[in-house]
Amino acid sequence: FKKPDEDILLVNSDIIAPNSNWIDRMYDLARSNDVIGTVTPLSNKATIFSFPIPNVEQERLQGLSTTEQDNLFVDALSDEPRHLIEAPTCHGFCALLLTTRIGEAILFDPQYGKGYGEENDLSMRIRDKGFINAACPNVFVYHHESVSFSQEKHAFIKKNLEILGESHPDYHQLVHAFIELDPLRQSRNKIMRRYFQERLSPKESTVQISHFRGGGTDKYVRESINIRVNQSHFALRPDPTKPGMVQLSAICRNTGKVAFNECILLTEHEFLDESPRLFEDFHVSEVVIHSLIDYLPFGNVGKAWGTISQYTKLTTVIHDYHWVSQNEDLLDRKGVFRKNPPPTSCSDIAMISQYPPSNHNSILARTPSEHSLCFFEVLERSASVIAPSDSARLVLLKYAGQARSFKIHTAYHDNSGISRNFLNSCNRPPFKRVGGIAHVIVIGAIGPNKGIDLLCDLCRHINARSLPIKIHIIGHTSSDEILQSHGESVVISGKYTEKELLGLLRASKGKCALFLSPWPETYSYTLSIAFENNIWPIAINLGAPGERIAKAGYGSLLEAPTVDAITRKILEIHPE
Repeated sequence: FKKPDEDILLVNSDIIAPNSNWIDRMYDLARSNDVIGTVTPLSNKATIFSFPIPNVEQERLQGLSTTEQDNLFVDALSDEPRHLIEAPTCHGFCALLLTTRIGEAILFDPQYGKGYGEENDLSMRIRDKGFINAACPNVFVYHHESVSFSQEKHAFIKKNLEILGESHPDYHQLVHAFIELDPLRQSRNKIMRRYFQERLSPKESTVQISHFRGGGTDKYVRESINIRVNQSHFALRPDPTKPGMVQLSAICRNTGKVAFNECILLTEHEFLDESPRLFEDFHVSEVVIHSLIDYLPFGNVGKAWGTISQYTKLTTVIHDYHWVSQNEDLLDRKGVFRKNPPPTSCSDIAMISQYPPSNHNSILARTPSEHSLCFFEVLERSASVIAPSDSARLVLLKYAGQARSFKIHTAYHDNSGISRNFLNSCNRPPFKRVGGIAHVIVIGAIGPNKGIDLLCDLCRHINARSLPIKIHIIGHTSSDEILQSHGESVVISGKYTEKELLGLLRASKGKCALFLSPWPETYSYTLSIAFENNIWPIAINLGAPGERIAKAGYGSLLEAPTVDAITRKILEIHPE
């Protein structure tokens, strides 16, 4: 149906176009350079053209319609000088094909058949003729994705990618190079900065610097921002797919969860260099550093991140010991806690080098003392350094040794274990056995740092001696198969949501819970769960769990964490 003087606008059946002059803008770009053969806008689900995170399927920005998001693109990039962004391919969800330039004879190759790969093949043949595929960053078109051939998608993709690779051997290399270079990042970031500025109230905001590992740190961040309801909040975390990149994301105040699809992507150096302008634009009154684990080990990390204190208030919250040790849990390669820090002159890091690089859980320096000094400037420049327990504070100061020149105070994460009035009204031993069995709970994700080896030995001991004890693991472990081999004496629930937790605890019939971490934990939210649910804790007298139980006067502490001591204590509080 196309006439010779017409071009083609190819769109999928599952797009929503903005109610604007978006086609004119694509044509404006096409007319700016005679070598342009195709033009592709940005979208929420369009692989390398995805916004704001490339190669991620996401939705529109919160609170915006397709037209409003497109208008945001126009406004944010209105003063940006036009520069041609060449892509390795167009994207078939929405592409302007300049057939009046490239000619009609090189349109889709029928060998690709139904769906996928045909526009990539076309793009490569356009390149061979001397034309380019251009990205159009000032247009947004919504894409639902996977409607046309949803049931057969993976089979089509696999077959057609093989054909594409055979026809154009350099295609995948070109795409990979585009992803690494990410020439659309600057435009995406300008759009997101405008979006954040428009949505922010004139009130203050905070930036929470942390990692992507979740756990207690993530819980603390969520709970702390819900207290500051009159502020806007951002999270800065390492990009899990690109070392050296960080994501500056919005945090939803009503849920405390990070909005993954609302972020600015920066290198760590860019964030540090641009922080004065960013803090001014977003009214940042405080930066809270929770962790620098998984950030790059460039130069003096502490000095670099400590410069933030020049532009706003800097607070550091201690969640582990990576500030003073190459291992954040202070465990050596045998999983044993080192009560005394290594000598400051020690240059032997065999403890760490035993592990392959992919398993390193900290930023490494050349020696333990250098590692510590690497981070001290953050602590020294912080207006406040907060430890979640006295135990954590004292361990940190002990490991810091003579190098410390910072003040640190204790602030418990929550009130559990502090209110004696509440805990005095809770259930206390002795507990009745249920059907002659003492039911015992273990809460959370249990790995080496949570005492998995001791737990496996304990369950083996219970099973071998047919002791009347049943272990209920509310969560999962790194040794599920080993534990399940001990028959009915062990039950593992698997991963759970917060909504499911209370039901799982009640179903277990357990009145006590074990805490077997071999290192001095800084806090322990699972202990809070036990306190809040009237569950009697049995813990190794080490770190925050030992301190909190002693202060609360609620729970049993073990000085010798052996399987005999643990089983004796369980049966002692569950008499026949």
